[in-house]
Amino acid sequence: MLIVVTRHIIVAIELILFIIVSFAKLEHLKYTNEFVLHINEGEQTARSLAEKYDLKFERQAIPHQNYFVFRHIIKNHRRKRSLDGSDVELIGEIKQDPLVDWVEQQQVKKRVKRNAMHYHPMYSPSSSSSKFNDPEWDKQWYMHDESEHGRAMNISGAWRLGFTGKNVVVTILDDGIEKDHPDLIQNYEPQASTDINGYDDDPQPRYDPTNENKHGTRCAGEVAAAANNNICSVGVAYNARIGGTKNNH
Repeated sequence: MLIVVTRHIIVAIELILFIIVSFAKLEHLKYTNEFVLHINEGEQTARSLAEKYDLKFERQAIPHQNYFVFRHIIKNHRRKRSLDGSDVELIGEIKQDPLVDWVEQQQVKKRVKRNAMHYHPMYSPSSSSSKFNDPEWDKQWYMHDESEHGRAMNISGAWRLGFTGKNVVVTILDDGIEKDHPDLIQNYEPQASTDINGYDDDPQPRYDPTNENKHGTRCAGEVAAAANNNICSVGVAYNARIGGTKNNH
């Protein structure tokens, strides 16, 4: 009985070690199985090259430009890949092809969301500094005149010179933006918006119970929240047009 129990414990320990090692290997992976190629001759040539290099043609990466996304189909298990997931051998073969102008294996990017910062504790909000009727304006001490708090970004000086974002379009590349947010809708620009993963033009964030997908909306507000509308805060470029590029799953 003791021998059987001991064997079960050993098997459990081996399983745990296997899982730990597997996750450790994943941590070292810096490259995916996706490759982007620039092929001047267009999509038909791109599809023929996919067959040549055991790649699966996925899509055109950028509309109206000859950049194409491929996924590597691993058929030859003897092909060696680096510990970080890079396929130097395949990249080398593709680079030698006269039909390919440029190739890059896609890397794993870790995006860490940052929380919003509150006003500096050295300075308390002052109602006397209000230039706008937006309720959070008094807390935006870093955008007030330097003479009021001793330090600032001199944004109000730029405003006085007429630089408020007028005739400028900004796109936020993040987890999407709430295009119908009451402080953004006035400046929302649909032609500067897209959803990379959904293949459409709607940058609306994906809502879930954790409510994590709000970083892009916050960034959009910092840039182009409308001024003097009695809502929330004031954007640095409050007259700019604002769009969003949603790039998370």
